[in-house]
Amino acid sequence: MKRIERVFLSTADKYGMFEHGDSVLVALSGGPDSVCLLHLLIRFRKRLGIEQLLAAHVNYGTRGRESDEDEEFVRNLANYLDAPLFVKRVRKRDLGRQNFQDAARRIRYDFFREVALREGAGKIATAHTKTDQAETVLMRVLSGAGVTGLKGIPPVSEGGIVRPLIEVTRREVQEFLESEGISYRVDRTNLEGLYERNRIRNEVIPLLKEVTGRDVEATLADLGDLFRQVQTAVSEMAEGARRKGVVREDSVDVGKYRALPELVRKFLLQEILREATGKEPSRRLLDRVDELLVRDFPSFQYSLTPDLVLVRSYGEAFVKRADEVSADYEEEIPGPGRYPLPEAGGELVIQESEKDSMKRILSRIVRDRYVAAFEWTSDFFPLRVRNFRPGDRVVPFGRKSEKKLKSIFIERKIPLQVRKVIPVVFSGDRLIWVPGVVRSSHLPLTAGTEKIIVLEYRRV
Repeated sequence: MKRIERVFLSTADKYGMFEHGDSVLVALSGGPDSVCLLHLLIRFRKRLGIEQLLAAHVNYGTRGRESDEDEEFVRNLANYLDAPLFVKRVRKRDLGRQNFQDAARRIRYDFFREVALREGAGKIATAHTKTDQAETVLMRVLSGAGVTGLKGIPPVSEGGIVRPLIEVTRREVQEFLESEGISYRVDRTNLEGLYERNRIRNEVIPLLKEVTGRDVEATLADLGDLFRQVQTAVSEMAEGARRKGVVREDSVDVGKYRALPELVRKFLLQEILREATGKEPSRRLLDRVDELLVRDFPSFQYSLTPDLVLVRSYGEAFVKRADEVSADYEEEIPGPGRYPLPEAGGELVIQESEKDSMKRILSRIVRDRYVAAFEWTSDFFPLRVRNFRPGDRVVPFGRKSEKKLKSIFIERKIPLQVRKVIPVVFSGDRLIWVPGVVRSSHLPLTAGTEKIIVLEYRRV
């Protein structure tokens, strides 16, 4: 028995991927990994207890004739191996305007689940390899993912998705196919630097191997396994915290939350925010919300999305719809520094600069509408930062007459929920800046400016 066959069987057994009588749907692209997977499943179907093997293929049509040739190859292969095949042809409008890879993944898995449900297949087998695992872990390390992200691709996922090749490298797959004389298709776009994964695969990992002289794929895959174990342990601790009342039906006990280890807090918080918003929270959002809950703020409102607000009232925190809470807030800013604005979902950073920095500052302002600069005067501070109120007016930069801020919001198509929390900055009684929307004509930089005040609003 070849090594790849031993690893394949060991992985399937270790993770309990198959049960006697299973009907298995194989995701079949026609590439080397999926072709190898189908051949191994057929070879060992009796040993694995698989009663029926089906295959599914998605033709995105993005490579024209080559896409159609992939489909023809897959049809011939499935017919030769006596595996019923189901094909989906994707229309361009089905992909929408989102990232192609994200859209393709959504369409692909939706189709697999649809076929599996209709045909009674309890398992969906995909051909992810140890090499895919290494690429995924490295991409997530570079993106700043947390523990959950760094665990990489799980061998088994919800919905009966199994990955029997997850401990086999791509090189082992290709060596097996060559030794068996099995043909497969090659997607030439995988060799191009169109996507981040391609560059990680074709440039970064080979370079890391060359520089370190180590088996980088194995190291990264092992790192993913380690974080999967950490995630399991932290998940159990978070579940224990739920049982102890840290999270109630509609609120968080802030005191009990603060007493948890940081890793457990953030894991629990990740679950809470995912349930509330319907999407995975960013690392930055997790850090910011955790900081607000742990620090000694008796009360605050923090904008999670345009429609959702995290509200803390002394010992409890709630996620509420923005239209259910009062968005009024006001802060006094005494001078340069970093000032959290939890109600607005960001922070205001204020710095002093000298006139020799003017050219650089002006260049920055042109590139980033969330940065503004003013000539320093002795009465510039304190600033007041609050939410929009009816009647607010500003003299926009380059104009001499006032204009209602509400009119500017309407012209810029600023959503109503965003208007309720977006920070409005005053110097004295004068409205001087609304980040990302309008800068007033107050205190412009001129050739005679000696000292500059730079304001930056950072959305967290």
